[in-house]
Amino acid sequence: MTAAPTTVLGRLLELHGEDPTALAVLDKRRGVWHPRTRAEVLGRVAALADGFVTDGLAAGETLILVADDGLDWLVVDLAAQAVGLRVCALPAATPERILAAALRATGATVAVASGYAAAERVLDVADAEGIALRAVLDTQELKPGAIRDPRHRALDELLTTEGDVAGLAARVAALEPTDVAVLAVGTAAERGGDPVRLNHAALLRSARLAATAFDLGPKDRVLAFRAMADPTDRCTTTYAAVVSGALLAIPESRAEVDAALYEIAPTYVHVTRRWMDDVTTSIWARLESSSGLKGLLARGWTRRILAGRPLRGPLATLMARYPIVEKLGLDRARNVLVSGSALGALERDFAAALRLPVRPGYALSEAGGVVTVGDALTGEPGDCGHPLPGIDLELDPADGSLVLRDEASGLRLDTGDMARIEDGRLVLVGRRHDPVGDTPEAAAASLALEVALRDSIFVREAVVAERDGRTVVVVEPSPEVLMRWASDAGIDFATLRGLVATPEAVAHLRGILLEAGAPHGLTGIDDVVVLSDPLEEVPGVLTASDRVRRDVLLAHALRPATAGRAG
Repeated sequence: MTAAPTTVLGRLLELHGEDPTALAVLDKRRGVWHPRTRAEVLGRVAALADGFVTDGLAAGETLILVADDGLDWLVVDLAAQAVGLRVCALPAATPERILAAALRATGATVAVASGYAAAERVLDVADAEGIALRAVLDTQELKPGAIRDPRHRALDELLTTEGDVAGLAARVAALEPTDVAVLAVGTAAERGGDPVRLNHAALLRSARLAATAFDLGPKDRVLAFRAMADPTDRCTTTYAAVVSGALLAIPESRAEVDAALYEIAPTYVHVTRRWMDDVTTSIWARLESSSGLKGLLARGWTRRILAGRPLRGPLATLMARYPIVEKLGLDRARNVLVSGSALGALERDFAAALRLPVRPGYALSEAGGVVTVGDALTGEPGDCGHPLPGIDLELDPADGSLVLRDEASGLRLDTGDMARIEDGRLVLVGRRHDPVGDTPEAAAASLALEVALRDSIFVREAVVAERDGRTVVVVEPSPEVLMRWASDAGIDFATLRGLVATPEAVAHLRGILLEAGAPHGLTGIDDVVVLSDPLEEVPGVLTASDRVRRDVLLAHALRPATAGRAG
Protein backbone atom coordinates (compact mmCIF):
# COMPACT_ATOMS: atom_id res chain seq x y z
CA MET A 1 0.00 0.00 0.00
CA THR A 2 1.42 3.36 -1.06
CA ALA A 3 2.02 5.80 1.79
CA ALA A 4 -0.07 8.97 1.82
CA PRO A 5 1.81 12.05 0.59
CA THR A 6 3.22 14.33 3.26
CA THR A 7 4.17 17.26 1.00
CA VAL A 8 2.45 19.38 -1.66
CA LEU A 9 4.86 17.96 -4.24
CA GLY A 10 4.13 14.44 -3.04
CA ARG A 11 0.45 15.01 -3.67
CA LEU A 12 1.16 16.33 -7.19
CA LEU A 13 3.28 13.24 -7.86
CA GLU A 14 0.41 11.08 -6.63
CA LEU A 15 -1.98 12.79 -9.08
CA HIS A 16 0.62 12.38 -11.83
CA GLY A 17 0.61 8.65 -11.15
CA GLU A 18 -3.16 8.59 -11.65
CA ASP A 19 -3.12 10.56 -14.92
CA PRO A 20 0.08 12.25 -16.15
CA THR A 21 -1.70 13.75 -19.18
CA ALA A 22 -4.26 15.71 -17.13
CA LEU A 23 -3.89 19.50 -17.39
CA ALA A 24 -2.36 21.12 -14.32
CA VAL A 25 -1.59 24.71 -15.38
CA LEU A 26 -2.72 27.28 -17.91
CA ASP A 27 0.10 29.79 -18.34
CA LYS A 28 -0.46 32.94 -20.40
CA ARG A 29 2.52 34.32 -22.30
CA ARG A 30 2.55 36.94 -25.07
CA GLY A 31 -1.21 36.93 -25.23
CA VAL A 32 -1.64 33.16 -25.58
CA TRP A 33 -2.75 30.65 -22.95
CA HIS A 34 -0.49 27.58 -22.87
CA PRO A 35 -1.86 24.34 -21.35
CA ARG A 36 0.64 22.32 -19.30
CA THR A 37 0.05 18.73 -18.24
CA ARG A 38 1.08 17.27 -14.89
CA ALA A 39 3.91 15.45 -16.69
CA GLU A 40 5.19 18.69 -18.25
CA VAL A 41 5.11 20.62 -14.97
CA LEU A 42 6.81 17.86 -12.99
CA GLY A 43 9.39 17.35 -15.75
CA ARG A 44 10.42 20.99 -15.49
CA VAL A 45 10.47 20.81 -11.69
CA ALA A 46 12.69 17.72 -11.84
CA ALA A 47 15.14 19.33 -14.28
CA LEU A 48 15.49 22.48 -12.18
CA ALA A 49 15.87 20.47 -8.96
CA ASP A 50 18.80 18.64 -10.57
CA GLY A 51 20.21 22.01 -11.66
CA PHE A 52 20.02 23.42 -8.13
CA VAL A 53 21.97 20.46 -6.77
CA THR A 54 24.56 20.59 -9.58
CA ASP A 55 25.03 24.31 -8.90
CA GLY A 56 25.94 23.57 -5.31
CA LEU A 57 22.78 24.54 -3.44
CA ALA A 58 22.23 22.46 -0.32
CA ALA A 59 19.24 21.60 1.87
CA GLY A 60 18.58 24.21 4.53
CA GLU A 61 19.68 27.20 2.44
CA THR A 62 17.16 29.94 1.64
CA LEU A 63 16.13 31.10 -1.82
CA ILE A 64 14.51 34.53 -2.21
CA LEU A 65 11.94 34.42 -5.01
CA VAL A 66 11.00 37.90 -6.30
CA ALA A 67 10.11 36.89 -9.85
CA ASP A 68 7.05 37.70 -11.94
CA ASP A 69 4.08 35.36 -11.67
CA GLY A 70 4.01 32.52 -14.18
CA LEU A 71 4.86 28.89 -14.68
CA ASP A 72 8.52 29.65 -13.89
CA TRP A 73 7.49 30.95 -10.47
CA LEU A 74 5.71 27.69 -9.64
CA VAL A 75 8.53 25.55 -11.03
CA VAL A 76 11.18 27.42 -9.01
CA ASP A 77 9.10 27.19 -5.85
CA LEU A 78 8.49 23.44 -6.12
CA ALA A 79 12.00 22.57 -7.35
CA ALA A 80 13.60 24.45 -4.47
CA GLN A 81 11.37 22.64 -1.98
CA ALA A 82 12.23 19.31 -3.63
CA VAL A 83 15.92 19.68 -2.76
CA GLY A 84 15.28 20.94 0.76
CA LEU A 85 15.68 24.67 0.17
CA ARG A 86 13.57 27.17 2.09
CA VAL A 87 11.67 29.52 -0.20
CA CYS A 88 10.88 33.11 0.76
CA ALA A 89 8.63 34.58 -1.94
CA LEU A 90 7.98 38.30 -2.33
CA PRO A 91 5.87 40.17 -4.90
CA ALA A 92 7.98 41.38 -7.82
CA ALA A 93 7.27 45.03 -6.93
CA THR A 94 8.26 44.67 -3.26
CA PRO A 95 9.64 47.96 -1.85
CA GLU A 96 13.36 47.91 -1.16
CA ARG A 97 12.95 48.29 2.61
CA ILE A 98 10.84 45.09 2.75
CA LEU A 99 13.25 43.28 0.41
CA ALA A 100 16.10 44.32 2.71
CA ALA A 101 14.17 43.09 5.75
CA ALA A 102 13.54 39.74 4.03
CA LEU A 103 17.21 39.30 3.12
CA ARG A 104 18.25 40.09 6.70
CA ALA A 105 15.62 37.89 8.31
CA THR A 106 16.11 34.82 6.13
CA GLY A 107 19.86 34.81 5.45
CA ALA A 108 19.19 34.01 1.79
CA THR A 109 22.12 32.77 -0.28
CA VAL A 110 20.52 32.84 -3.73
CA ALA A 111 17.70 34.77 -5.39
CA VAL A 112 15.47 34.42 -8.44
CA ALA A 113 14.23 37.55 -10.20
CA SER A 114 12.71 38.54 -13.55
CA GLY A 115 14.66 40.87 -15.83
CA TYR A 116 17.87 42.87 -15.72
CA ALA A 117 16.58 45.74 -13.60
CA ALA A 118 14.94 43.47 -11.01
CA ALA A 119 18.01 41.25 -10.67
CA GLU A 120 20.37 44.19 -10.28
CA ARG A 121 18.03 45.75 -7.69
CA VAL A 122 18.19 42.59 -5.59
CA LEU A 123 21.98 42.59 -5.79
CA ASP A 124 22.18 46.28 -4.87
CA VAL A 125 19.96 45.80 -1.81
CA ALA A 126 21.91 42.70 -0.73
CA ASP A 127 25.24 44.51 -1.07
CA ALA A 128 23.92 47.50 0.89
CA GLU A 129 22.85 45.14 3.68
CA GLY A 130 26.16 43.27 3.63
CA ILE A 131 24.47 40.02 2.60
CA ALA A 132 26.55 37.76 0.35
CA LEU A 133 24.27 36.42 -2.37
CA ARG A 134 26.04 33.80 -4.48
CA ALA A 135 23.76 34.36 -7.44
CA VAL A 136 20.62 36.03 -8.74
CA LEU A 137 19.05 33.73 -11.30
CA ASP A 138 17.05 35.54 -13.99
CA THR A 139 13.88 33.93 -15.35
CA GLN A 140 14.21 36.06 -18.48
CA GLU A 141 16.67 35.50 -21.32
CA LEU A 142 19.92 37.45 -20.93
CA LYS A 143 21.20 39.33 -23.96
CA PRO A 144 24.71 38.28 -25.07
CA GLY A 145 27.38 40.77 -24.11
CA ALA A 146 25.20 42.71 -21.68
CA ILE A 147 27.22 44.38 -18.92
CA ARG A 148 26.12 42.89 -15.64
CA ASP A 149 27.28 41.68 -12.26
CA PRO A 150 28.88 38.20 -12.64
CA ARG A 151 26.46 36.92 -9.99
CA HIS A 152 23.58 37.77 -12.33
CA ARG A 153 22.96 34.59 -14.33
CA ALA A 154 20.21 33.04 -16.40
CA LEU A 155 18.00 30.48 -14.68
CA ASP A 156 18.14 28.44 -17.90
CA GLU A 157 21.85 27.79 -17.24
CA LEU A 158 20.76 25.30 -14.59
CA LEU A 159 18.49 23.37 -16.95
CA THR A 160 21.11 21.06 -18.43
CA THR A 161 19.31 17.73 -17.98
CA GLU A 162 15.97 16.27 -19.01
CA GLY A 163 13.44 16.15 -16.23
CA ASP A 164 13.36 12.74 -14.55
CA VAL A 165 10.08 12.44 -12.65
CA ALA A 166 11.19 9.16 -11.02
CA GLY A 167 14.31 10.88 -9.70
CA LEU A 168 12.17 13.77 -8.44
CA ALA A 169 9.92 11.30 -6.63
CA ALA A 170 12.97 9.87 -4.87
CA ARG A 171 14.02 13.37 -3.74
CA VAL A 172 10.53 14.15 -2.46
CA ALA A 173 10.28 10.84 -0.61
CA ALA A 174 13.40 11.78 1.35
CA LEU A 175 11.87 15.02 2.64
CA GLU A 176 10.71 15.10 6.25
CA PRO A 177 7.20 16.53 6.84
CA THR A 178 8.68 18.67 9.62
CA ASP A 179 11.34 20.22 7.36
CA VAL A 180 10.81 23.96 6.89
CA ALA A 181 9.81 24.64 3.27
CA VAL A 182 8.54 28.23 3.25
CA LEU A 183 9.62 31.39 5.04
CA ALA A 184 7.01 34.15 5.03
CA VAL A 185 7.96 37.74 5.80
CA GLY A 186 4.95 39.37 7.43
CA THR A 187 4.62 42.68 9.22
CA ALA A 188 6.48 41.34 12.26
CA ALA A 189 9.54 40.47 10.18
CA GLU A 190 9.36 43.85 8.47
CA ARG A 191 9.77 45.36 11.93
CA GLY A 192 12.83 43.23 12.68
CA GLY A 193 11.14 40.07 13.95
CA ASP A 194 11.60 36.52 12.74
CA PRO A 195 10.02 35.25 9.52
CA VAL A 196 7.20 32.73 9.68
CA ARG A 197 8.43 29.16 9.21
CA LEU A 198 6.06 26.71 7.53
CA ASN A 199 6.98 23.07 7.16
CA HIS A 200 5.82 20.64 4.47
CA ALA A 201 3.11 19.12 6.66
CA ALA A 202 1.63 22.55 7.49
CA LEU A 203 1.58 23.58 3.83
CA LEU A 204 -0.14 20.37 2.74
CA ARG A 205 -2.67 20.55 5.56
CA SER A 206 -3.52 24.21 4.86
CA ALA A 207 -3.87 23.54 1.13
CA ARG A 208 -6.19 20.63 1.77
CA LEU A 209 -8.28 22.65 4.23
CA ALA A 210 -8.79 25.32 1.56
CA ALA A 211 -9.54 22.75 -1.15
CA THR A 212 -12.12 21.10 1.08
CA ALA A 213 -13.70 24.38 2.20
CA PHE A 214 -14.31 25.37 -1.44
CA ASP A 215 -14.98 21.85 -2.73
CA LEU A 216 -12.19 21.99 -5.31
CA GLY A 217 -11.56 19.10 -7.68
CA PRO A 218 -10.30 18.22 -11.16
CA LYS A 219 -13.27 19.92 -12.84
CA ASP A 220 -12.47 23.31 -11.28
CA ARG A 221 -10.62 26.25 -12.76
CA VAL A 222 -8.70 28.30 -10.20
CA LEU A 223 -7.32 31.71 -11.12
CA ALA A 224 -4.14 33.02 -9.48
CA PHE A 225 -5.80 36.41 -9.02
CA ARG A 226 -3.57 37.73 -6.24
CA ALA A 227 0.22 37.75 -6.48
CA MET A 228 1.52 34.19 -6.21
CA ALA A 229 4.00 35.40 -3.61
CA ASP A 230 1.17 36.59 -1.35
CA PRO A 231 1.82 34.43 1.73
CA THR A 232 -1.87 34.30 2.64
CA ASP A 233 -2.71 33.09 -0.87
CA ARG A 234 0.04 30.47 -1.23
CA CYS A 235 -2.02 27.60 0.16
CA THR A 236 -5.42 29.20 -0.35
CA THR A 237 -5.06 29.31 -4.14
CA THR A 238 -1.82 27.94 -5.65
CA TYR A 239 -1.33 24.87 -3.49
CA ALA A 240 -5.08 24.29 -3.11
CA ALA A 241 -5.28 23.93 -6.88
CA VAL A 242 -2.21 21.65 -6.95
CA VAL A 243 -3.41 19.21 -4.28
CA SER A 244 -7.03 19.09 -5.50
CA GLY A 245 -6.16 18.42 -9.14
CA ALA A 246 -7.87 21.63 -10.24
CA LEU A 247 -6.54 23.59 -13.21
CA LEU A 248 -4.45 26.57 -12.07
CA ALA A 249 -4.58 29.55 -14.46
CA ILE A 250 -1.73 32.07 -14.14
CA PRO A 251 -2.19 35.51 -15.79
CA GLU A 252 0.54 37.13 -17.85
CA SER A 253 0.97 39.96 -15.36
CA ARG A 254 -0.76 41.66 -12.43
CA ALA A 255 -2.12 44.25 -14.88
CA GLU A 256 -3.81 41.47 -16.89
CA VAL A 257 -5.73 39.92 -14.01
CA ASP A 258 -9.13 41.33 -14.96
CA ALA A 259 -8.73 40.19 -18.58
CA ALA A 260 -7.70 36.73 -17.36
CA LEU A 261 -10.74 36.59 -15.10
CA TYR A 262 -13.01 37.06 -18.12
CA GLU A 263 -11.04 34.66 -20.35
CA ILE A 264 -10.80 31.84 -17.81
CA ALA A 265 -14.19 32.19 -16.05
CA PRO A 266 -12.87 30.44 -12.92
CA THR A 267 -15.02 28.41 -10.58
CA TYR A 268 -12.99 29.65 -7.61
CA VAL A 269 -11.04 32.88 -7.07
CA HIS A 270 -9.60 34.71 -4.06
CA VAL A 271 -9.95 38.50 -4.41
CA THR A 272 -9.42 41.57 -2.26
CA ARG A 273 -11.84 44.10 -0.83
CA ARG A 274 -10.28 46.88 -2.92
CA TRP A 275 -11.00 44.95 -6.11
CA MET A 276 -14.63 44.51 -5.05
CA ASP A 277 -14.82 48.26 -4.43
CA ASP A 278 -13.33 49.04 -7.85
CA VAL A 279 -15.78 46.70 -9.59
CA THR A 280 -18.74 48.20 -7.74
CA THR A 281 -17.71 51.72 -8.71
CA SER A 282 -17.01 50.84 -12.34
CA ILE A 283 -20.33 49.06 -12.87
CA TRP A 284 -22.26 51.83 -11.13
CA ALA A 285 -20.65 54.39 -13.45
CA ARG A 286 -21.43 52.32 -16.57
CA LEU A 287 -25.05 51.78 -15.58
CA GLU A 288 -25.55 55.44 -14.72
CA SER A 289 -24.11 56.61 -18.04
CA SER A 290 -26.28 54.32 -20.20
CA SER A 291 -28.71 56.10 -22.52
CA GLY A 292 -32.22 55.47 -23.78
CA LEU A 293 -34.39 52.68 -22.43
CA LYS A 294 -31.33 50.82 -21.18
CA GLY A 295 -30.31 53.94 -19.27
CA LEU A 296 -33.71 54.25 -17.59
CA LEU A 297 -33.66 50.58 -16.62
CA ALA A 298 -30.02 50.74 -15.57
CA ARG A 299 -30.58 53.67 -13.23
CA GLY A 300 -33.47 51.79 -11.64
CA TRP A 301 -31.28 48.74 -11.20
CA THR A 302 -28.53 50.94 -9.77
CA ARG A 303 -30.93 52.21 -7.11
CA ARG A 304 -31.82 48.61 -6.25
CA ILE A 305 -28.16 47.62 -6.02
CA LEU A 306 -27.30 50.63 -3.85
CA ALA A 307 -30.25 49.79 -1.61
CA GLY A 308 -29.08 46.19 -1.26
CA ARG A 309 -32.11 44.70 -3.05
CA PRO A 310 -31.53 41.77 -5.46
CA LEU A 311 -32.25 42.08 -9.18
CA ARG A 312 -35.20 39.89 -10.05
CA GLY A 313 -37.14 39.06 -13.15
CA PRO A 314 -36.16 37.89 -16.65
CA LEU A 315 -35.54 41.43 -17.92
CA ALA A 316 -33.14 42.25 -15.09
CA THR A 317 -31.35 38.94 -15.57
CA LEU A 318 -31.06 39.42 -19.33
CA MET A 319 -30.03 43.09 -19.40
CA ALA A 320 -28.22 43.62 -16.11
CA ARG A 321 -27.22 40.66 -14.00
CA TYR A 322 -26.11 38.26 -16.73
CA PRO A 323 -23.96 40.63 -18.80
CA ILE A 324 -22.45 42.21 -15.67
CA VAL A 325 -21.48 38.91 -14.08
CA GLU A 326 -20.31 37.45 -17.39
CA LYS A 327 -18.12 40.48 -18.18
CA LEU A 328 -16.57 40.16 -14.74
CA GLY A 329 -15.72 36.54 -15.57
CA LEU A 330 -17.70 35.28 -12.58
CA ASP A 331 -20.60 33.63 -14.39
CA ARG A 332 -19.23 30.15 -13.56
CA ALA A 333 -17.89 30.96 -10.11
CA ARG A 334 -19.05 28.76 -7.25
CA ASN A 335 -16.89 30.51 -4.64
CA VAL A 336 -15.43 34.02 -4.52
CA LEU A 337 -13.34 34.39 -1.37
CA VAL A 338 -12.65 37.90 -0.06
CA SER A 339 -10.09 38.48 2.67
CA GLY A 340 -7.70 41.20 3.80
CA SER A 341 -10.06 43.92 5.01
CA ALA A 342 -13.74 44.24 5.76
CA LEU A 343 -16.24 44.70 2.95
CA GLY A 344 -18.50 47.69 3.39
CA ALA A 345 -22.26 47.71 2.95
CA LEU A 346 -22.00 48.94 -0.65
CA GLU A 347 -19.81 46.04 -1.82
CA ARG A 348 -21.90 43.58 0.17
CA ASP A 349 -25.16 44.89 -1.29
CA PHE A 350 -23.65 44.83 -4.78
CA ALA A 351 -22.68 41.16 -4.40
CA ALA A 352 -26.09 40.28 -2.98
CA ALA A 353 -27.97 42.13 -5.72
CA LEU A 354 -26.08 40.29 -8.46
CA ARG A 355 -26.22 37.03 -6.49
CA LEU A 356 -22.47 36.60 -6.59
CA PRO A 357 -21.20 33.68 -4.45
CA VAL A 358 -18.97 35.96 -2.35
CA ARG A 359 -17.71 34.52 0.93
CA PRO A 360 -15.68 36.40 3.57
CA GLY A 361 -12.63 34.80 5.10
CA TYR A 362 -9.68 35.39 7.40
CA ALA A 363 -6.24 34.38 6.18
CA LEU A 364 -2.86 34.45 7.91
CA SER A 365 0.60 33.90 6.47
CA GLU A 366 1.64 32.43 9.84
CA ALA A 367 -1.00 29.71 9.48
CA GLY A 368 -0.36 29.06 5.80
CA GLY A 369 -3.49 30.67 4.41
CA VAL A 370 -7.20 30.86 5.06
CA VAL A 371 -8.34 29.77 8.54
CA THR A 372 -11.96 30.95 8.67
CA VAL A 373 -14.63 31.09 5.97
CA GLY A 374 -18.16 32.48 6.01
CA ASP A 375 -21.05 30.95 4.08
CA ALA A 376 -22.24 34.28 2.71
CA LEU A 377 -22.08 38.03 3.30
CA THR A 378 -24.77 37.89 5.94
CA GLY A 379 -23.04 39.33 8.99
CA GLU A 380 -21.66 42.71 9.93
CA PRO A 381 -18.52 44.26 8.43
CA GLY A 382 -15.51 42.33 9.69
CA ASP A 383 -17.46 39.06 9.96
CA CYS A 384 -15.08 36.35 8.65
CA GLY A 385 -17.18 33.27 9.35
CA HIS A 386 -16.31 30.12 11.26
CA PRO A 387 -12.89 28.51 11.74
CA LEU A 388 -11.92 25.59 9.49
CA PRO A 389 -11.57 22.12 11.06
CA GLY A 390 -8.69 21.88 13.51
CA ILE A 391 -8.48 25.66 14.05
CA ASP A 392 -9.42 27.11 17.45
CA LEU A 393 -9.90 30.83 18.13
CA GLU A 394 -9.78 32.64 21.45
CA LEU A 395 -9.32 36.18 22.71
CA ASP A 396 -6.47 37.32 24.91
CA PRO A 397 -8.17 38.43 28.15
CA ALA A 398 -5.62 41.23 28.56
CA ASP A 399 -6.45 43.23 25.45
CA GLY A 400 -9.05 41.36 23.38
CA SER A 401 -6.62 40.44 20.61
CA LEU A 402 -7.10 37.25 18.62
CA VAL A 403 -5.15 34.09 19.44
CA LEU A 404 -5.25 31.18 16.99
CA ARG A 405 -4.41 27.56 17.76
CA ASP A 406 -3.81 24.82 15.21
CA GLU A 407 -4.68 21.49 16.81
CA ALA A 408 -2.68 19.38 14.33
CA SER A 409 0.63 21.17 14.75
CA GLY A 410 0.21 22.58 18.25
CA LEU A 411 0.88 26.03 16.79
CA ARG A 412 -0.25 29.00 18.86
CA LEU A 413 -0.39 32.38 17.10
CA ASP A 414 -0.85 35.77 18.69
CA THR A 415 -2.27 37.40 15.54
CA GLY A 416 -2.17 41.04 16.62
CA ASP A 417 -5.71 41.50 15.32
CA MET A 418 -8.42 42.93 17.56
CA ALA A 419 -11.55 40.81 17.28
CA ARG A 420 -14.79 39.51 18.74
CA ILE A 421 -16.04 35.93 18.66
CA GLU A 422 -19.82 35.66 18.40
CA ASP A 423 -21.59 32.28 18.10
CA GLY A 424 -18.30 30.80 16.97
CA ARG A 425 -17.88 33.39 14.20
CA LEU A 426 -14.83 35.63 13.97
CA VAL A 427 -15.48 39.38 13.72
CA LEU A 428 -12.37 41.52 13.14
CA VAL A 429 -12.32 45.08 14.46
CA GLY A 430 -8.76 46.36 13.95
CA ARG A 431 -5.02 45.88 14.52
CA ARG A 432 -3.34 45.99 17.94
CA HIS A 433 0.01 47.31 16.65
CA ASP A 434 -1.75 50.05 14.68
CA PRO A 435 -4.60 50.99 17.00
CA VAL A 436 -7.53 53.14 15.98
CA GLY A 437 -8.75 53.21 19.57
CA ASP A 438 -7.39 52.74 23.09
CA THR A 439 -9.71 49.82 23.92
CA PRO A 440 -11.25 46.94 21.92
CA GLU A 441 -14.58 48.79 22.04
CA ALA A 442 -12.98 52.01 20.74
CA ALA A 443 -11.12 50.09 18.03
CA ALA A 444 -14.36 48.44 16.91
CA ALA A 445 -16.16 51.76 16.78
CA SER A 446 -13.33 53.36 14.79
CA LEU A 447 -13.20 50.49 12.32
CA ALA A 448 -16.98 50.67 11.83
CA LEU A 449 -16.61 54.40 11.16
CA GLU A 450 -13.92 53.88 8.50
CA VAL A 451 -15.93 51.11 6.83
CA ALA A 452 -18.95 53.43 6.74
CA LEU A 453 -16.89 56.24 5.17
CA ARG A 454 -15.76 53.85 2.43
CA ASP A 455 -19.36 53.06 1.56
CA SER A 456 -19.74 56.20 -0.51
CA ILE A 457 -19.33 55.60 -4.23
CA PHE A 458 -16.91 58.57 -4.15
CA VAL A 459 -14.55 57.01 -1.58
CA ARG A 460 -12.12 54.17 -2.26
CA GLU A 461 -10.34 54.35 1.10
CA ALA A 462 -10.70 56.51 4.21
CA VAL A 463 -8.57 56.63 7.35
CA VAL A 464 -9.45 58.69 10.42
CA ALA A 465 -6.77 59.94 12.79
CA GLU A 466 -6.39 62.36 15.67
CA ARG A 467 -3.47 64.76 15.31
CA ASP A 468 -2.78 67.42 17.96
CA GLY A 469 -6.40 67.34 19.06
CA ARG A 470 -7.69 67.69 15.51
CA THR A 471 -9.71 65.11 13.57
CA VAL A 472 -8.06 64.33 10.23
CA VAL A 473 -9.58 62.18 7.49
CA VAL A 474 -7.33 60.93 4.69
CA VAL A 475 -9.32 60.05 1.58
CA GLU A 476 -8.40 58.07 -1.52
CA PRO A 477 -11.19 59.07 -3.93
CA SER A 478 -12.70 56.98 -6.71
CA PRO A 479 -11.21 58.95 -9.63
CA GLU A 480 -13.84 58.07 -12.24
CA VAL A 481 -16.73 59.06 -10.00
CA LEU A 482 -15.13 62.26 -8.66
CA MET A 483 -14.12 63.48 -12.12
CA ARG A 484 -17.57 62.77 -13.51
CA TRP A 485 -19.16 64.75 -10.66
CA ALA A 486 -16.76 67.64 -11.30
CA SER A 487 -17.58 67.71 -15.01
CA ASP A 488 -21.32 67.75 -14.27
CA ALA A 489 -20.77 70.53 -11.71
CA GLY A 490 -18.85 72.66 -14.23
CA ILE A 491 -15.57 72.59 -12.28
CA ASP A 492 -12.51 73.25 -14.43
CA PHE A 493 -9.67 70.73 -14.03
CA ALA A 494 -7.08 69.09 -16.24
CA THR A 495 -5.93 66.17 -14.08
CA LEU A 496 -7.03 64.36 -10.94
CA ARG A 497 -4.15 66.02 -9.10
CA GLY A 498 -5.55 69.41 -10.04
CA LEU A 499 -9.11 68.42 -9.17
CA VAL A 500 -8.36 67.18 -5.63
CA ALA A 501 -6.66 70.51 -4.90
CA THR A 502 -9.83 72.50 -5.66
CA PRO A 503 -11.86 73.75 -2.67
CA GLU A 504 -15.04 72.49 -4.37
CA ALA A 505 -13.84 68.88 -4.54
CA VAL A 506 -12.55 68.84 -0.96
CA ALA A 507 -15.75 70.45 0.33
CA HIS A 508 -17.86 67.91 -1.59
CA LEU A 509 -15.94 65.00 -0.08
CA ARG A 510 -16.09 66.58 3.39
CA GLY A 511 -19.88 66.69 3.16
CA ILE A 512 -20.06 63.05 2.03
CA LEU A 513 -17.77 61.95 4.86
CA LEU A 514 -19.72 63.86 7.51
CA GLU A 515 -23.02 62.43 6.29
CA ALA A 516 -21.67 58.85 6.23
CA GLY A 517 -19.91 59.21 9.58
CA ALA A 518 -22.65 60.93 11.56
CA PRO A 519 -24.41 57.65 12.59
CA HIS A 520 -21.02 56.43 13.87
CA GLY A 521 -20.19 59.46 16.02
CA LEU A 522 -18.27 61.62 13.54
CA THR A 523 -19.43 65.11 14.53
CA GLY A 524 -16.78 67.18 12.78
CA ILE A 525 -13.67 67.07 10.59
CA ASP A 526 -10.86 69.55 11.09
CA ASP A 527 -8.76 68.47 8.09
CA VAL A 528 -9.61 66.53 4.93
CA VAL A 529 -6.60 65.26 2.95
CA VAL A 530 -7.53 63.99 -0.52
CA LEU A 531 -4.91 61.80 -2.19
CA SER A 532 -4.16 62.31 -5.86
CA ASP A 533 -2.41 58.96 -6.36
CA PRO A 534 -3.89 55.46 -5.93
CA LEU A 535 -2.53 53.64 -2.91
CA GLU A 536 -1.00 50.99 -5.18
CA GLU A 537 1.49 53.65 -6.28
CA VAL A 538 2.56 54.60 -2.74
CA PRO A 539 5.43 52.27 -1.72
CA GLY A 540 4.70 50.09 1.28
CA VAL A 541 1.25 51.45 2.12
CA LEU A 542 -0.59 48.24 1.12
CA THR A 543 0.18 44.74 2.35
CA ALA A 544 0.27 41.80 -0.08
CA SER A 545 -3.42 41.26 0.70
CA ASP A 546 -4.29 44.93 0.07
CA ARG A 547 -4.72 45.83 3.72
CA VAL A 548 -3.80 49.44 4.45
CA ARG A 549 -0.85 50.11 6.71
CA ARG A 550 -2.38 53.08 8.51
CA ASP A 551 0.91 54.35 9.91
CA VAL A 552 2.57 54.38 6.46
CA LEU A 553 -0.47 56.00 4.86
CA LEU A 554 -0.69 58.73 7.47
CA ALA A 555 3.05 59.45 7.23
CA HIS A 556 2.68 59.80 3.46
CA ALA A 557 -0.57 61.74 3.47
CA LEU A 558 0.37 64.31 6.09
CA ARG A 559 3.53 65.41 4.31
CA PRO A 560 3.30 68.83 2.65
CA ALA A 561 2.14 68.99 -0.99
CA THR A 562 0.98 65.37 -1.09
CA ALA A 563 -2.68 65.93 -1.85
CA GLY A 564 -5.64 68.26 -1.76
CA ARG A 565 -6.32 69.61 1.72
CA ALA A 566 -8.92 71.68 3.50
CA GLY A 567 -8.63 72.97 7.03
